[in-house]
Amino acid sequence: MAVAHVVGGLSLDDGRLFRSHLLECTSCRARVGELRAIAHDLADVERDERRERAARRTETKAPEGEEAEVEVPVTQRLRTRTTLFIAAGLTVLMALSSWNFLLRGRLQEAQDEASRLRDAASVLQGGQLWETLATATSSVVGEVRSRDDALVVIVEKLAYDADYWLYVYDAQGQQIHVSGAEAEKGVVYEYREDLPSAHRVEVVRAPRPTEPRTGTTVFEARQEPAAQPQADTDDAQLNPVGD
Repeated sequence: MAVAHVVGGLSLDDGRLFRSHLLECTSCRARVGELRAIAHDLADVERDERRERAARRTETKAPEGEEAEVEVPVTQRLRTRTTLFIAAGLTVLMALSSWNFLLRGRLQEAQDEASRLRDAASVLQGGQLWETLATATSSVVGEVRSRDDALVVIVEKLAYDADYWLYVYDAQGQQIHVSGAEAEKGVVYEYREDLPSAHRVEVVRAPRPTEPRTGTTVFEARQEPAAQPQADTDDAQLNPVGD
């Protein structure tokens, strides 16, 4: 793709993608610079050859000794051009292999993230909604849902780009997970697939360098207890204890 970028062979979308990548990748920028330098050298050699051919067409037939003298610079130019082509080929191979490796890595990351987002959306749509116990202010809103081992936590209208701690506890009150989270645009989001015993969630505002458990709780929720079967409730109403 670096070669196509240098020669102007990329489509508009691919060009924008590659240019945005160049803003982040210094090694690819260096390779593009090398390719452009090689392209300029090759263009110079080609111009010299065209001038030489034009000069030979216009000059009269020279003696044999003079022809031998003319062949020397032509041979040198051919050798130079061959060297430049070899260098260009090696540079192209290095650039393409590096770009393909980087592209495959980013594509795999994007596919993994897309898969996690689909799983999280599925839990949000069909998972069990937890009971909200407390919020720091009336403007803070949050939602926790779980299904099997998966847990989704979303808390909104927090302080922009502030640091928070996310704590997860089991039914006995034991901490089973803690992680730091930044409220990007005022939202803390967490999706976990390894918390089957999760029972209570707490989001605490505190700078990352401080010790956990220091700070202000801004959101708390717990898993609602399983509802009793309706038949048992009806029996209790019909047959009160002691009658």
